[in-house]
Amino acid sequence: MLMPIEIARMEEARQARAVVEVVPEFERIMGGAMTFLEPGSWANQACGIALSGPVTNDEIDRFVTFYESRGVEPRAEVAQFADPTLVAGLGKRGFGLRQFETVLARLIDPSEDVMASMPGDWPTDNKGSELVIERVDPSDEAMVLESLRVAMSGFMPEGYTPSAGEIEMHRKIVAHPHSDYLVAKFGGVVVGAGGAEYPRDAEIPVAVLFGVSVLNEFRRRGVQQALILHRVKRAQEKGAKVAVIHSLPGASTDRNAMRLGFAPCYTKVVLAKRGEGLVPSP
Repeated sequence: MLMPIEIARMEEARQARAVVEVVPEFERIMGGAMTFLEPGSWANQACGIALSGPVTNDEIDRFVTFYESRGVEPRAEVAQFADPTLVAGLGKRGFGLRQFETVLARLIDPSEDVMASMPGDWPTDNKGSELVIERVDPSDEAMVLESLRVAMSGFMPEGYTPSAGEIEMHRKIVAHPHSDYLVAKFGGVVVGAGGAEYPRDAEIPVAVLFGVSVLNEFRRRGVQQALILHRVKRAQEKGAKVAVIHSLPGASTDRNAMRLGFAPCYTKVVLAKRGEGLVPSP
């Protein structure tokens, strides 16, 4: 049985490795990575840090300088198992709490029938069309952009226009060799989208299900649950021992995931430092 601290160390290492592969700027630090896309991006943050022991004042200062020199607030995702020297060092430098994040986990038995966990029938729309889940072809630019639009609908205000940098990062995510980026369709209309990254080797046998959104008018039909189970099954085929989902506490993702065998595994906090002229990240 994998313990929460073991899952956290694997997942935080996986996250740090994955983000540096899709952003234009990064540096390794404190056992993890700090990444930067552009002012106002969610990708401007450090992750996977301080899980292998104490950190130094010089490391924390380098982290702060990395972001302040780029005109954005220094921001870090900190897992509950991070070394206390990190939390103390950030506190002395004026970092404040921005939000909590729950990481849910589900162990995967290689012999289980994953799809049998689906509550009720497979989703259909008002016309009786069954939900179809497809992998986005990286060469299909129209579908790449549509998948981004639908995925961002649950995270950004209505009418939000992604920047050129966000579009380019999404292209890299869709084309990532160890991931699937998926769309869910009713009758050819994309109603949901999101991704998954699968294990590359036995060292980190974790799959992560990320970034799913379902358009408002198609919610409460089981679309998100279908996308979750589809990706868990793929993770099983790829040799994952555990699948994880990052979620804001109390979000619909929490509820849907827990209905399908996920349970809260560990907590993260987002800490950031305000400063005159520094752009915050969402």
